Amino acid sequence: MRNHFFSAFNPFLQRGIVGLMVVVCGVLFGSIAGLGGIQQAKADVSGPVCVENGSVISVNGRRHSGTCVDGTVVRLYGVKAPPLDQNCQIGGDEVWRCGLASAAALLQAVQGRQVECRGNSNDNKGRLVAICFVSGRSLNQFMVEMGWASADKAVSSMFLDFEVEARATKRGLWSSNYQPRSD
Repeated sequence: MRNHFFSAFNPFLQRGIVGLMVVVCGVLFGSIAGLGGIQQAKADVSGPVCVENGSVISVNGRRHSGTCVDGTVVRLYGVKAPPLDQNCQIGGDEVWRCGLASAAALLQAVQGRQVECRGNSNDNKGRLVAICFVSGRSLNQFMVEMGWASADKAVSSMFLDFEVEARATKRGLWSSNYQPRSD
């Protein structure tokens, strides 16, 4: 009598049942890992962040001479925020720095907190594209829900309902004539 773990499975191996079980487990695990539209990550990063603008952060980066250096540069998936220099108009002649306000909202959400990003691709600038969390809450969703960014419909409709609500209630950028720039 062989004292080998797999010898007990020998009859199943002959019938291919174990192979089928492996395939079924793989499909189930793949489905679970893909819940919520988030694929299993190729690169996860966590730590304190440096905010570049309302949709780009540097995880484990630091500010030096007004810019973020070091760290992993992450673009928030499905989110489009105005560049820092973008101005928006309220009513007739009043202009405000809506790009800066968007970045300030993100900074306030992450300042002094640990951020966890789950990404699975890089954009054309080499930045990790990810969904990021603070205390279990999605920063991507927060920025759109609070009106400080728009949903990037070219990539996903995941945050579109939050944008519709922010527009309807004139939150954040939507309190003005904000028009998302096309890339």
